[in-house]
Amino acid sequence: MAHDDGGQGGSVKKIFIAGGSSEAGEVSAAMSLLRPAGFEVMADWPEMQRHEPKNLAPRDAEKIGLSLINAMLRADIFWLMLPREKSEGANFEFGFYLGAFYRESKGGILVSGDATALGRLYPYAMGSKGMLFPEHADALGYLMGMS
Repeated sequence: MAHDDGGQGGSVKKIFIAGGSSEAGEVSAAMSLLRPAGFEVMADWPEMQRHEPKNLAPRDAEKIGLSLINAMLRADIFWLMLPREKSEGANFEFGFYLGAFYRESKGGILVSGDATALGRLYPYAMGSKGMLFPEHADALGYLMGMS
């Protein structure tokens, strides 16, 4: 499947990596590899999560949610590491990015992990707007090849 890098060539690529809390370690590891390869991570949510109180006040939740939405809007590439467990945040982020850029994907939508688990529909419904990788390492390898 062809991939449009938005005409960026070798320039910095802005990426948002979504996943569930169960994938926070994998997301952090991918971020640490992508940054030196020329990717700008738009939101380091695993690091943000480490500093959040267990129970967020509504105002704090709203502030964090809006900052993540703004980060997605600035991203050229969206990568969803499919959560091993149900994840409200990852599902919202995937739906938001897919909806915001469905007609004109900026840099690409990647999905990795077990798309058959948990009765998932949308990884398969993306069609030409995304790429589906069976393993997170496969998606990471693809991204590293872009740099």
